[in-house]
Amino acid sequence: HNKKYDIYAMGIAFWEIVTQEEAFAGMPDDMMLNIKAKAQTESALYSLRYHIPGKYSKILSKTIKSCWAFDPDKRPNVEVVCRGLSKAK
Repeated sequence: HNKKYDIYAMGIAFWEIVTQEEAFAGMPDDMMLNIKAKAQTESALYSLRYHIPGKYSKILSKTIKSCWAFDPDKRPNVEVVCRGLSKAK
């Protein structure tokens, strides 16, 4: 288990909190798993990420989006995420 995968999930949870929407709503579980299993490029996985409305601060948007980096090693650690969230207004 890699903590960087938890960071991706944390980014999704933060997105759900700020937008008050459910991630992957309406997408059957087997379809989502199939997309993830076949995705070989960042552009293929990008379809599983979500738009953050412009009414939120750039810091908040950047922090959440950083959690979704295609390469798990490029995702921030939890301390960096917490600092970004604490700076977001």
